[in-house]
Amino acid sequence: MKMASRLIQASPVAFEGKALDSFNSAKKLRVSTPLVNYPYAYTAGTLKRFLEMIPNTGTPNRITQEYLNQMGFKSTNDRAIIPVLKFIKLVDEGGNTTPDYKLLRNRSQFGAIIAQHIKIGYSELFESYLDANTQSNDRLRDFFAPKTDAGEKALGLIIATFKTLCEVSDFGAAPPVPSATEQATPQVRVATQSMPVQESGVTINLNIQLQLPPTENAAIYDKIFESLKRHLIERKAATDA
Repeated sequence: MKMASRLIQASPVAFEGKALDSFNSAKKLRVSTPLVNYPYAYTAGTLKRFLEMIPNTGTPNRITQEYLNQMGFKSTNDRAIIPVLKFIKLVDEGGNTTPDYKLLRNRSQFGAIIAQHIKIGYSELFESYLDANTQSNDRLRDFFAPKTDAGEKALGLIIATFKTLCEVSDFGAAPPVPSATEQATPQVRVATQSMPVQESGVTINLNIQLQLPPTENAAIYDKIFESLKRHLIERKAATDA
């Protein structure tokens, strides 16, 4: 009887000890998991209205609170649109519109561009679910909840913001064509062979990347490649000889 009594008295202590260990383990896991500052719009309808307005308006150099006011988004809550655009990389950290933002005026590419940028901003989500844009609110909540300190209300707004972005996108469309900047700036990659330096016995590998300005004068490109050939390839051949 005395032994049983001691066991009964020890049980709560053992249980509390295990519970504390489990809590500390969960706490450590929570701390080691990097949190993400997922943006959210306070009104999903307002965000959708702004996005759908883009093809019908001129492209500003920057998206600012003043620009939102000019376009009729005058509520203080509407300012949340800007962090959402930054998160999906349609606007840079300085508020400047990117080349892809400008391409949104092309209605035929609008949905594909938005879809592409959603995958960029929510890359971790799409690594977990390839079809994240079709997942239920419950699954999205299970994904977002451990990755943010947001309360239940804010968590709901994060989910609503993601789903609103998906509503105006087209994940089934062909990938958008390269942006105007990428098209206007051809890149040429030239890699030379290894060039041993006999004095030290060290082998140096040269990797040259050029960004050529757009021009219709082919002679400019000819001179560039002729110079590369003369100073790199022919010079190496003469050294080897």
